Amino acid sequence: IVTLANDLIVNIKVLTRVLRQLEEKGIIVHVSKNRYFLKNKIIEFASALILNGVDYDGSVQLNKFRNITNLNRNQSIEILEYFDEIGMTRRKSDVRVFLKSIDEVSS
Repeated sequence: IVTLANDLIVNIKVLTRVLRQLEEKGIIVHVSKNRYFLKNKIIEFASALILNGVDYDGSVQLNKFRNITNLNRNQSIEILEYFDEIGMTRRKSDVRVFLKSIDEVSS
């Protein structure tokens, strides 16, 4: 958030307020402490995960998710942890398993 505030030449408190308003309106998703994504991107990541990331046993590995989304490792972990948090997936050892579809957990 600090980098974005500096890039936009905006007060960090103002930027934080705007981000919260966008989150309340369902435009962006607060994935981790300092990371937001457009809600449409989250849905795109979930779709990519379901369509291309699921192994034959129904599990998803971090590296495979990272490769299909072209995210870096930290971003991939944060997205997958967000999916765990909302109940779409659950971490089991070093993989994720699906519990629900993105439609069932997003509002």
